[in-house]
Amino acid sequence: MTEGDVVPEYREVTGRYMDKYNRMLEIQDPDLYFVNGYRFRVGVRQLEELARKDKMQNIRDEDIIELMRRELNVEISQFCFSPIEVVGLLDHIRNRLLEKINLVELSQRLTNEQSNEDHFKKHFPRISKSVLETFVKRIAHKYIDLPIETITLYRYHSNYFSGVKTKYAVVIEVVPSIKSDSKLSQRFHDLQYATGWMATVPDPDSSKDLGIDDGFSDVYVDKPEREYLKEWAFYAKYTDDPMPLGIMTDEEQFILFKSDKYSTQPSVSC
Repeated sequence: MTEGDVVPEYREVTGRYMDKYNRMLEIQDPDLYFVNGYRFRVGVRQLEELARKDKMQNIRDEDIIELMRRELNVEISQFCFSPIEVVGLLDHIRNRLLEKINLVELSQRLTNEQSNEDHFKKHFPRISKSVLETFVKRIAHKYIDLPIETITLYRYHSNYFSGVKTKYAVVIEVVPSIKSDSKLSQRFHDLQYATGWMATVPDPDSSKDLGIDDGFSDVYVDKPEREYLKEWAFYAKYTDDPMPLGIMTDEEQFILFKSDKYSTQPSVSC
């Protein structure tokens, strides 16, 4: 800290001012309680050295001595305090530092989230990312026994299938290590059937088994068309399987769910 900085209150320790005869300064006025404290301007390294001391410590501050002489008409020589007080002071400094770090991280996270939200709106202006993520988490919870790595939103190119109105594809990718486990493999096939994976073209009715109900209309920013579910396709695949036809992997995509536990590859989208 510089000489011009105001020393914050959390840098204060409690002790007593002494005169040159080692007599304590007694202040009876409750408005002057602060006289029994001293605020350290020195750095943390010096404070840590003081905290390691075993005996009571004394410091002499000429500015404080002059202030006491001028304002209170008393003569003091030094301030006496316990090293334990400095231990508490260091805890306060660490806590304040952690608070500042947490605030910075929170600010950065909120900024990144807002940036991602804006980026999402740019490419999917009709869709509410937060509402869609709620439904996606519902799917992940329903199939919590499967090692789902990611659930990603893609654009869907309906021209691959004549008469299909699908515009959006939600792809659930599962870690392939379960292929040797008959129970989990069957569970994965159940998920594929629930998504309509086995159908020739996306089947909107099959999504009901995923927990996609009438409330799914809330994923739209504005009220959708009556047959809005026909705009959606849900797929389940192993991460090492090829992507189904119609899914635009070369366009912007957004990971809606990502498991750190099962992740085998870095994120490539916002």
